[in-house]
Order: sequence, then C-alpha cells, then structure tokens
Amino acid sequence: MKRSLAVLCGSLLVLLLFLAPGSAVLAAEEPCECESLKPLQGAERNKIVAGLISGDVFKNVRGDLLAQGFKWSGAGAVEVIKTEMPGMGPATMVGAAFINPDGKTEMHVFINGFYMGPAPEEGGHQH
Repeated sequence: MKRSLAVLCGSLLVLLLFLAPGSAVLAAEEPCECESLKPLQGAERNKIVAGLISGDVFKNVRGDLLAQGFKWSGAGAVEVIKTEMPGMGPATMVGAAFINPDGKTEMHVFINGFYMGPAPEEGGHQH
C-alpha cells in the first residue's frame, strides 16, 4: 500500500510539472516595453533636436563620423524618444541617422546629451 501511494504521489508530481503553466525562467524576465516607445513629434521634438545639433558633443561626434566617410542624413532624420530608464530616471534618447561608407543607415544614439554609440542593427532585439 505504501509503495502504491508513493508511486501515485510521484506520478502526480511529474504530471503537475508537465502541466504547470509557464516557466520559472520566463516568469523572472522583466517585461519589455519597447512597443510603447513612440518618437516625439512637433515643437517638443524640434526643440530637443536643435539643442542637440547645436551642442559640442554632437558636433564632435558628427565631425569624427564625417572624417570616417559617413554622411549625415540631416535634422529631419533625427528621432527623439522620452522614457524612464531603470536606475537613471527620465531619459531623452535621440537617434541621429548617418549613412555609413557602405551606404547603410546607422542610428547613432545620444542619451541625455551624452553619446552612447551606434544603435544595434534592426532585428537584434528579441522578446
């Protein structure tokens, strides 16, 4: 009787493990809110872009990239996003488009006025 009870309980545990919804690994992942990020439009965007491109940080980065054979796509190709970043608080992210020497568009990222480097290629982010 004890053996059949142990086998029954063991089988029940195995069955529950296979039928349990979700995964402990998936449950621990932070939710991605990248779909909720929308570029700013209008006067607010224009003010941020004007402030960035008139600053020394952007001028230095642009000069370095132009010297490497990049071409700047202009202020119209700049994207601005405001968001909250863990550990940083509110952040203004600006992506300035440059055409690399191979003819491909690269977004170079500035966060709160500091240059962060080129953005990862499209498709690099996975959920």
